[in-house]
Amino acid sequence: MRRTLPIALQAAIIGIGCVSSAIAASNPQSSAAKDNICIWTPEMRSGYYTVIDDQHLVIEGAGKKYFLVTLFTKCFDLDTTLQLGFKSRADQLCSGDSIITGRDRCGIWTIEPVPSSDAAKALVDSRKSQKQ
Repeated sequence: MRRTLPIALQAAIIGIGCVSSAIAASNPQSSAAKDNICIWTPEMRSGYYTVIDDQHLVIEGAGKKYFLVTLFTKCFDLDTTLQLGFKSRADQLCSGDSIITGRDRCGIWTIEPVPSSDAAKALVDSRKSQKQ
């Protein structure tokens, strides 16, 4: 017997897809979001991250791999917290997961591979200047 979703549920799922597509299209970082890069958490070097500002940080992985993490919104205490926590599915940190500071849980918008922390900072600065 073949099961199908009720019509209302199908419409809701299609509506969510359309809304998320519209949000991605209106966001200048949407090309990074399409790549859906994840960081395998066992390869993340404990304590090896650099905060760029209250919405961006760089996580260093094994083998000197660097990842620019962009959050959905500004994250309180990101630059002053002594240790970050992660809320993720399985053993990967992906867009849609969260970074946890002392007081805040901050959703991850995108994760992008970058050559270095300096390159990530330059990329963030470039994007900020384009918005102005």
